[in-house]
Amino acid sequence: MQHLANTRPPTSNHSATTPNAGRGHRALATLGATFRGMGAKDETWEPIRRIGQPDVQVTSAGRRTVTVRLNRTPPEYWLEGFMNPSMVTATSRMDAQPRLTADVVTFEGVDEAFAAYMKNVEERIAGGNQHYEQQVLPRLQRAAQERKSAEDARDAAQAKADEDAKKWDAGD
Repeated sequence: MQHLANTRPPTSNHSATTPNAGRGHRALATLGATFRGMGAKDETWEPIRRIGQPDVQVTSAGRRTVTVRLNRTPPEYWLEGFMNPSMVTATSRMDAQPRLTADVVTFEGVDEAFAAYMKNVEERIAGGNQHYEQQVLPRLQRAAQERKSAEDARDAAQAKADEDAKKWDAGD
């Protein structure tokens, strides 16, 4: 499993205020964007969301380790929004950063802060989705369009070259 917390995503100049602040990941989950270019097939962005029930293990008196599953492994540049979300409220801040490995989020905390920590994870997921949708997808879409335009230009140039060569066919 790749440990995504060590991945260094590109920096962005996005604002800390968001139009969906306070609406959480439900508003973001309705968004979708289809684009070409991330491989040989079409790719469709599906927002990351938490699935199932958290796994909670008591580690010592008054402390817990919590594991939360995601619907899939987030794309590489989603992590920036998850680790530095603009949507996290002061009441849900964690003592330490959660760890993200593939499709699993793990954090440790005190029993009485469990609900606040779960809210923090939900806000981080929403922040990761928002960052990806607002900062990363537009760049991927532009890059895919530029690649397609370059391919179309090469194809047109080749078609013209083929026609020019055909004019000089010796006919043997």
